[in-house]
Amino acid sequence: VVYAKATPAIPTSINCKPFIMQNYGKILADCSTFRNFTMHSCCQPHERCHDQLLFMTKEQNYIFEMPLKVRDYEVDSQGIVNNANYLHYLEHTRHEFCEKKGFTFRDMQKEGIDPVVSRIEIDYHTPLRLGQTMTSKLWIERRGARFIFHQDIFTEDESIAISALVTIVSIENGKLSRGETIAKAFGLT
Repeated sequence: VVYAKATPAIPTSINCKPFIMQNYGKILADCSTFRNFTMHSCCQPHERCHDQLLFMTKEQNYIFEMPLKVRDYEVDSQGIVNNANYLHYLEHTRHEFCEKKGFTFRDMQKEGIDPVVSRIEIDYHTPLRLGQTMTSKLWIERRGARFIFHQDIFTEDESIAISALVTIVSIENGKLSRGETIAKAFGLT
């Protein structure tokens, strides 16, 4: 998390996007900032200031990304992805990331390690529709015994569809651990 001494106020009389581009390093880059970020008339109806800030502050931190496509059984009667399916997209991305790092869930289980989700926060921004392709991206931070997966899914035109924080803890041989083996595999030591 980037902390700044003073967060500049966004004047309502200017276009927010250039202002954010110039000042994003000074703006607090945590979830509470995104939720409280002001939306101005210059950004409506297609952009929200907090979406632009979210994308810009995380863009440089992604360590894994993969394409996905919306399948017919994932949409509801309105033709948009049912919100529960985003959990599957997020989990699939984490599993593929682990495989790329050479430490699959099968490998973890053989060593008596069970990474489990302890918390998920999802903010829905733009709905995905049948046949649409998306890009799922993630980066990780470690907070004590917790691994925080920052996961975002983007539409074809790079609009953010969802942003999520997924907290994982490690159970080793039936007991909560600090997750040193996982941290080493992910390069977080």
